[in-house]
Amino acid sequence: MEMEYVITLSVISEKYGVGTEDLVRRGIITEKAAERLERGAVKALRASSVNAICDEVGCLPGDLFALRERVDSLEEHG
Repeated sequence: MEMEYVITLSVISEKYGVGTEDLVRRGIITEKAAERLERGAVKALRASSVNAICDEVGCLPGDLFALRERVDSLEEHG
């Protein structure tokens, strides 16, 4: 079983009450980045982006990531 880390801004929204639209409005992330984060299409974040999000929200960097089992694209469509 292979595992992967995923970026989970939904946890930030639930725990801290700050959603991606709030981060866009405050100038922390762009609208395009917010859309990609919500779709789960982001594979990496710059340390400066993690710092900016955490500074704004009051979270720890680890709060932005979760570990899950990797699903191969063939299995998803099988």
